[in-house]
Amino acid sequence: MNVHTDPQRSDEWFAARRGRVTGSRASALFSKGRGGAESAALKALRVEIVAERLSSAPMTPGFVSSAMQNGVDSEPAARAAYELIYGVSIREVGFAAHDTLMAGVSVDGFIGPSLDTAQAIVEIKCPAPKAHLATILASEIPAEHMPQVIHSLWMTGAPRLIFASYCATMNTLKQALVLRSFDYDRDESVMADYDEKIRSFLASCDEVVAALTVT
Repeated sequence: MNVHTDPQRSDEWFAARRGRVTGSRASALFSKGRGGAESAALKALRVEIVAERLSSAPMTPGFVSSAMQNGVDSEPAARAAYELIYGVSIREVGFAAHDTLMAGVSVDGFIGPSLDTAQAIVEIKCPAPKAHLATILASEIPAEHMPQVIHSLWMTGAPRLIFASYCATMNTLKQALVLRSFDYDRDESVMADYDEKIRSFLASCDEVVAALTVT
């Protein structure tokens, strides 16, 4: 991995992510079209990635909803709450780029001396009360976040991911409702399947770029 230290959401961070499959984009690789055909989501992601590679336009955050902004704003408090409850130190990182593939990841933190030797990586979500409570009652990582979980473990090589759900307003009954975390251990068979998916997809992106590049 090539780890960039620039702060997340900085201009340099956006530039490092250009044209790469990241954790937030990984869900398209798990989508399925009708009758085994390629899904619309995967086609759209290919167009997006190829456009980024062929364009010199600066990368921007695009549309940021109030829920998304709340997640950004609440993340430091969530990280601090986890550190206080579990007595660990979570280190932050900018963007980690794959050494040979156009892929990368921005984890919300890691536990250990460095990202490539991390004991665990951390994914923090700060949802609305309804979604937060649904996660608590289900006692598992929400299915919609699993592609990002798998991508992050694949990228970093970490043995475990800690998924933390944080909602500061869920403090009426007991403080324990504010933060709840779940561990997901690395499964090499899952990693192998994902490795095949992402390499095949990136190869298809390379083919489109080559076809459109003037030599």
